[in-house]
Amino acid sequence: MMSNDASRIFFLLAAVSIGSCASVAVIGGTGAVLALRVRAALAIAASLVVSLIGVVFAGRLFGLVDHGLGGLRTMARLCSAGILLIGAGLHAFLRRRTTLGVMVLFVMLNFTGSGGIFRPELQPGFFGSLHSFWNGAGFVEGVRSHVYFGGYVLGRHVLVLALWFVVGLVMM
Repeated sequence: MMSNDASRIFFLLAAVSIGSCASVAVIGGTGAVLALRVRAALAIAASLVVSLIGVVFAGRLFGLVDHGLGGLRTMARLCSAGILLIGAGLHAFLRRRTTLGVMVLFVMLNFTGSGGIFRPELQPGFFGSLHSFWNGAGFVEGVRSHVYFGGYVLGRHVLVLALWFVVGLVMM
């Protein structure tokens, strides 16, 4: 079963993942004629908007998290920026299928591999193994660490998010 606190973070991951994927669809569809740097700048700007909306919803609007909103926003921005940059980079290869590809990578696999619903020990092998390096797991575990455990092993989870951001930069 999912605890109340775990479900709160999971739903925040859902909002950040879906908001980022929707932004990828917009940037891919309208930005295909734009220069690479402009698309990258749009992706970075969209990650700021997605993370701010996530913090507003998580904090003041729904009361999912009552402290540590600055760290939460930073992790949401890293998670979102990684998704957006990878998605914008994949658009050159996948074209019309980019939205589907990004949804599979960062919604389906984020939801199943994040540990937000079931701990990795309770999941089938493939999804449990994703938990060690997937960006959704880095976000969920990072927020848990930051908000509920005083930052215990936070660096590892932020590193996971930062590496996904770097992968996004390389993809662009």
